[in-house]
Amino acid sequence: MIIRALIAIVVFLVLIWSAFWFTFNNIHQQVIDNIISDLQKQDIKADYSEMNVKGFPNRFDTTILQPTYSDPANNLSWHAEFLQVLALSYQPYRIIIAWPENQTIKLNDQIITIEAENLRASLSLWDMHKPKINKFIAESKTIGVTSSFNWRLRFSDPLLAMRRNGTNGEKIEISLRLEHLLNSFEAPADSWLKAIANDLNSLEIGLTLEFDDQYTREQCRNGAIKLVSAQISKGRLRWKESQLDVRGTLTIFDGRLSGDLLVDVGEAGFSTLLAKMPMNKVENPEIMDKIQNVVSVIDTISRGSIEIQFDDGELKFMGFPLVILPNIELCS
Repeated sequence: MIIRALIAIVVFLVLIWSAFWFTFNNIHQQVIDNIISDLQKQDIKADYSEMNVKGFPNRFDTTILQPTYSDPANNLSWHAEFLQVLALSYQPYRIIIAWPENQTIKLNDQIITIEAENLRASLSLWDMHKPKINKFIAESKTIGVTSSFNWRLRFSDPLLAMRRNGTNGEKIEISLRLEHLLNSFEAPADSWLKAIANDLNSLEIGLTLEFDDQYTREQCRNGAIKLVSAQISKGRLRWKESQLDVRGTLTIFDGRLSGDLLVDVGEAGFSTLLAKMPMNKVENPEIMDKIQNVVSVIDTISRGSIEIQFDDGELKFMGFPLVILPNIELCS
């Protein structure tokens, strides 16, 4: 009798777990289809050729074959051979996304090829039915980016992280790190990109965006929320012999910026950065001399650190107005 009861309990639990697995299996597939449906409502085309789920009883291993993404309004498209969405059956809200080694992006007339080694992302969701990403971390061992416009960039140990914060999820914390960029940028020698990236070793960004309500793509697209502040806790470009740091907080009211940014280049001075620029493109030598003289004076006064002010949409330096900036319209 006891054995029969134990067998009945085991069978019952197996049935319950099977029902749970297949229920969440269907939810996972429905979430993906819902995301595609929502994108299509925004005139964005997203599709795939086939989707299958394996991993019973402990995992949800979803493989999406030939995924495509096309945004005609921005002349942007992406495709890959496959995309994997992985989750443990007892933690279905925590998801791992795995990309293939090769992906292709088309932006206007430019074709960008991405070669990534072990590109993975982990994310947690607030709601499986209407997924909102609470936390997102993407990492890879190495990434190579090649453009049909004759430039190429390679870096190792990249990290991109995003997290919602605030009482209602109105803050978005973003962190980006790219390491070992030294001598990896290939482009025409007289290009501005080549000048900036020449001997560039690393890039780090720490940014917090605050909105007046919980951020969602739909809310932003419909103009239902507004960006109210941007805090730059770290903005760092590091070259072989110099470094540029930017930090500060900006507020946004009706699209107009206010606040201060501290720009620091240390003992190397701003003249070192100016020397990296392809000033041969400045045709008038008098203008070039004036630029060099101004930068030299700035180095003498500032000792490698300056403060840039934003006053109700007007850019100022050392209290002197320079230019009226266009309004910031992130959500409209």
